Amino acid sequence: MESDNYLQVLGSGDAFGSGGKNQTAFFVKTAELNFLIDCGAHTLSSLKKNNLSSSDVDVIVLSHFHGDHYAGIPYLLIDAAVVAKRKKKLTIISPADGEWKIRQLFHLLYPGSENVVEELNLEFLTYDKYETFKHEKFSLTAFPAAHSQAVFPHSIKLAVGDRIISYSGDTAWTEDLIEVAKNANIFICECNFFSTELEGHLNYKLLEEKQTLFKCDRILLTHLGDEALERRDEIALEICEDNQIYAF
Repeated sequence: MESDNYLQVLGSGDAFGSGGKNQTAFFVKTAELNFLIDCGAHTLSSLKKNNLSSSDVDVIVLSHFHGDHYAGIPYLLIDAAVVAKRKKKLTIISPADGEWKIRQLFHLLYPGSENVVEELNLEFLTYDKYETFKHEKFSLTAFPAAHSQAVFPHSIKLAVGDRIISYSGDTAWTEDLIEVAKNANIFICECNFFSTELEGHLNYKLLEEKQTLFKCDRILLTHLGDEALERRDEIALEICEDNQIYAF
């Protein structure tokens, strides 16, 4: 890539594998740090398919705690500890209770192997809605999303230098999405349906109506279900494709 910054789509599917797509995960490469935004169950194999590894990830940012967005973390951690023999720090940033939820998930999937987590240099951090989390190399602002509140849903705005990647997470329409997308080089936006209205998700017809409100360079649609995929020829906005690279 000519640019130091790119987005690689590791998974752009929904929870049900619609269209044969992998569960949600985006690898963001920058000159400063490499990020994963969400970590669905297919993430580790998707990394390796794209000649990446768990060692290439410096920071994992989670939007919420549905399995198709964070169930890949135990596999990634085991690979980091056992295969890659990772020593460098891995930072996981999430809504509240992230460390507890990840440890519980690890225990359920690999009981008796919890010591693997202890062997890694892990840093667990949390964000809160409308607060900007500032790191020496990046900043992250979280916005509440309109999804199942039991999983602490958020939209994410990640800034590294003068570059911004924004992500809606799973959500129905909220006015906060306008700010999430503002000035983003890439705005990754969920579009679960074509026209069906269902609590907790967006549809294309609504996004088509609202798209002029998004003051960003590029919109990429993700999380399309069967209805949206069957009518993709009617969708004018760009759709994420697994394994595709987008410079920003």
